[in-house]
Amino acid sequence: MKAVYAISMFVLLGVSGARSTLGEETYTLRSLGTLGAYAAEVKSMNESAQAVGTLETGFIPEREHAFLSSAGETRELHAAVLQVEHCVLMRSDGRFIADSGLIVGWVWCSGAELRRGWPGHSFAYVNGAVTELRGVAGRGTSKAFPVGGQDGVHLWEIDAQGSAHDTGRLEGASGFPTAMNARGEVVGWSVTASISPRAWLWSDRRVQDLGTLGGPSSKAFAINDSGDVVGAADLSGDERHAFLYRHGAMRDLSTLGGRVSVAYDINASGQIVGWSAPEPDVAGAHASSRGRAFLYENGQMKDLNRRLVGPEAQFVTLQEAVAINEAGVIAANGMDSRDSGLHAGARAYLLTPTSTEHSQR
Repeated sequence: MKAVYAISMFVLLGVSGARSTLGEETYTLRSLGTLGAYAAEVKSMNESAQAVGTLETGFIPEREHAFLSSAGETRELHAAVLQVEHCVLMRSDGRFIADSGLIVGWVWCSGAELRRGWPGHSFAYVNGAVTELRGVAGRGTSKAFPVGGQDGVHLWEIDAQGSAHDTGRLEGASGFPTAMNARGEVVGWSVTASISPRAWLWSDRRVQDLGTLGGPSSKAFAINDSGDVVGAADLSGDERHAFLYRHGAMRDLSTLGGRVSVAYDINASGQIVGWSAPEPDVAGAHASSRGRAFLYENGQMKDLNRRLVGPEAQFVTLQEAVAINEAGVIAANGMDSRDSGLHAGARAYLLTPTSTEHSQR
């Protein structure tokens, strides 16, 4: 999993588990469940608040299974993918879900495919039909998504029957595509001659290097339909900060107090989510082990843990937020302090703005 989970306890502020700051939007939690697994991690969410990710059903890698959460119900996708794969499937992972229900994921294989140098590959899942993708697929739209391979980045499209087809190479793009917007703009990152990853934007049939915040490397993780890009970039020292790239300039979004932050998603309203170290790193400690999920809006980065309300809030520590839709619903990963042991307590959540809940009553 992306985050290195650590169990934390919070001091309650206010009553009924509320930890919000007066005057700010608050959020209620809903766990996506585990289906009896040891841990769950959400990777993507669409406008209908359907979500995909990975369940850890055991303590060995081949026990990782892709899941889909829809309409309050969570189910595994692992068996459906296993039936059509041409390798001995070890692990599966749900990485992206479009508004149409298209799911893009990754499988790790063993046997002959592994010996040929293919540790795994992406797949597209549409209404039960699975298409193998030789390469690394990024987030896309309901009808198309980018896939990076040895010969560059290709655009794959979904036809009326739900099958995925390679429609050709994106000229000049290479490396790892991470996301595409409705205008067909693609972002990602590739390794430069100095062996440092650099974020890029493919737009108007050309690739643009997005630069850094003063250091050697950067990675882009999401783009909205306005062309705003978010990710993480190095500063001149040993710091890496979340960034917003807009109108040709990269803006430092800072952190919650530590040296590291990463932005994973941005919606049309410009709300940004990700994770940040909340305090200066201690020598020998990994920043993500103390990570906190953040929401960036109105020019400020805020710890989402301080905006949780309801009876579950006192037990949950959100460590990273990975997606936000246009309604402001957030998908996040965190820990439940009521569980203990290896991986126990690692859970996936949806955060719903309380103002949205009230308007629906």
